[in-house]
Amino acid sequence: MSSNISYSEAKQTLEEIMEAAEQKLTPTEPEYDAVTKPEHYNHGKFETIEVVEDWKLNYHCGNALKYISRHNHKGKPAEDIKKAIWYLQRYLQVLEGD
Repeated sequence: MSSNISYSEAKQTLEEIMEAAEQKLTPTEPEYDAVTKPEHYNHGKFETIEVVEDWKLNYHCGNALKYISRHNHKGKPAEDIKKAIWYLQRYLQVLEGD
């Protein structure tokens, strides 16, 4: 059986086959999960919640750490730093008995 196929047609077919094979070998990205894995949660080696739990931080300090660790990844860094300061000031009032 003889087939008359041009060089360019053969090249195009081979490129399509190779592209399809490459796509099958490429690992797929995990699905985005806005509840458990939003983008601003996943920077660096540890998630903030893991540090808060490991260090056994209380509510005030845990929230301050949360805002500090994520402030550069949500679009309003100054606002998040102000929130962290607010939590620390409130905790300081608790410690001082005010």
